Amino acid sequence: MSPLLREPGAERQAPWGPGPACRCLLTALLVAGGARAAAPIALDVGQSLGPTAAASWAVGDHLRVGGRVAVGLVQEFDPAWTIEHTELLAMVTGEVSKELAPGGLYLGAALGPAWVFEDRARHQAGRLGGSATELGDSKSMLGVHGALRAGIRLDLWRGLGMSVGAGPTADWLPSGDRQGAQPGWSGALEVTWAP
Repeated sequence: MSPLLREPGAERQAPWGPGPACRCLLTALLVAGGARAAAPIALDVGQSLGPTAAASWAVGDHLRVGGRVAVGLVQEFDPAWTIEHTELLAMVTGEVSKELAPGGLYLGAALGPAWVFEDRARHQAGRLGGSATELGDSKSMLGVHGALRAGIRLDLWRGLGMSVGAGPTADWLPSGDRQGAQPGWSGALEVTWAP
């Protein structure tokens, strides 16, 4: 419509402004990041600690879908070896939630691949001599990680909030000390942001 024919009082949208579809995606977005603790995927003892981040979008009033990544670091010491594990997780997530002012409750599930990297070094290896295999070893494994999590979110200020949740996990590895399916647990404390 020509500006000369525009009705008085009609608003003109800036050409560089976000369209309705973009505004809808931003309104439905929830971003979270924080610290995660869990049972190690490939070790029988110890605790895995590391960062985690997630993004999800609302689908309807009570359902959210998205993705999550996490890194876990764990060390194990015994009389002969020092073992360092690094875990990389990439998961598809889904959850149902119930809004309760000033926040809400949620129950979610996640599933995706898990990469485990292991470095094993013998104590005082430099004094022992021997082959490289006897003094240390490195290997990696690809498995599957699944998790359930229940938690609570609190809205604090201008879209910022906090979330805490925990629940059982199940991991499957093709080889190693914990070959096959193994139960575990995980929990996370996160800062959340909703535009």
